[in-house]
Amino acid sequence: MRIDGAVVLTGATGFVGGGILFSLLARAEELGVMKIVLMIRQRSGKTLDERLAKLRENHMFDGLRETFDKLVVGLEGDVSQRNFGWTENVTSWPHQEPLKVVFNLHQKPV
Repeated sequence: MRIDGAVVLTGATGFVGGGILFSLLARAEELGVMKIVLMIRQRSGKTLDERLAKLRENHMFDGLRETFDKLVVGLEGDVSQRNFGWTENVTSWPHQEPLKVVFNLHQKPV
């Protein structure tokens, strides 16, 4: 089954989420993945860009960095918070690619 659009993925900085991200990147063309939006919560005083850069540098993505750079964007948010912890009301999908799939791999923080 093809996706033919965008994917939102939570938990991508974790073990299972990283594996799902790897699979999506490796099969992006075959699946029709046009954009991968990673919802990443603020943690350890790191910014969204810092956490995304650290994830990108994982050795698992060595052969997929070009695809990572082309498809992956970050979105700061926390699924355990009301309205993802956002202070402004978001009422529409901010990307040109249609949202087709949401993978919620969020784990409750310990």
